[in-house]
Amino acid sequence: LDLNVDWTSPVGLADIFDGPSTDIDTFYTSNEITANWNAATDVNSDISHYEMSVGTSPGDIDAVGWTNVGNVTNHTLTGLSLNGGMMYYVNIRAVNNATLSSTLISSDGQYLDSDASLDENNILPLKIFL
Repeated sequence: LDLNVDWTSPVGLADIFDGPSTDIDTFYTSNEITANWNAATDVNSDISHYEMSVGTSPGDIDAVGWTNVGNVTNHTLTGLSLNGGMMYYVNIRAVNNATLSSTLISSDGQYLDSDASLDENNILPLKIFL
C-alpha cells in the first residue's frame, strides 16, 4: 500500500486581474463578473480546483460566496445581481487534492458602471455622415 499524506497548502498564487485578460478598472454588466489569475502549484497532491468569490472590499464575500470554478485560471461568474456604482473585488484561492486551501488573493477592484450598460449585443451599427 502506497500512502501519501499532504500537509501543505498550494503555493504560488500571486497575481489576479479583473477582466478576461488584461486588468480592467470598469465593467458594465450587473449580472456577471470576470477575473483571471496565475496558476498555483502543489508538489504533493496537485491542484484540484480554484474557488472564486466577490466582495465590496478585498477579501470580503458579501456579493458572491466561495464558488468552485474548476481547474482553470480564468472564469466569469454569471447570474448575479450586482449593484451599480460600486467597486467589486474578486478573490481567488487554490484547493489541492487533499482539500487544503491556499491563502486567498484579491484583485485591485473593478467599478460597476451600470449607467453605461452597453455591450456588443445591444449596440446598433454606427453610421457616420459627412
